[in-house]
Amino acid sequence: MPAASTSYTISDGASTPVVRTFTVLDASPALTVMREVLPSVPARHQLELTLSTPVPSLNAKFRKGEFRVNVPTVLTDGTTVYNRARVIYDTYTEAPQSDIDNLHALVKNGLAQSVIQGAMRDGFALR
Repeated sequence: MPAASTSYTISDGASTPVVRTFTVLDASPALTVMREVLPSVPARHQLELTLSTPVPSLNAKFRKGEFRVNVPTVLTDGTTVYNRARVIYDTYTEAPQSDIDNLHALVKNGLAQSVIQGAMRDGFALR
């Protein structure tokens, strides 16, 4: 299991990318919560990343996990709404490591494709 650092940097998608620093607020074997902590911004308005990896039982056939990104937006009327994305995965416990590595690479590389990003951003399936 990878060790958690105290912070991570990830660039956002602005036209001039901004490197965001996420601080680990909570880390356990099953859940890691990271937030872009900005003293001048209320916590409910800060970017948040969550990695959930429940510890499987001894007889489990699958390992489950979820990565979530929560981006709050304050509307002109002061209402806060949340734009969310998540990647959910289930891997068979007896699968060869090469297949699991392949799954992770396909997800990462798939999300890097402009056609996938456009479909997710605009809410339209590929045709």
